[in-house]
Amino acid sequence: MDPHHPKLEKIIRSKANGQLDDISLRIAINQHYESEDTELKNGDEVAFIPPGQGG
Repeated sequence: MDPHHPKLEKIIRSKANGQLDDISLRIAINQHYESEDTELKNGDEVAFIPPGQGG
């Protein structure tokens, strides 16, 4: 599934006052990457995964 959820990401970025502008976020809902069409339900767990660095 797509780890990006544009609608949710837009809301989070608008609340962050520019602090996330240069950061790529991946979003998981209930411990799974879901499509951008996934509707959030009351009680859903949302996790924001920052970019990792490998080496």
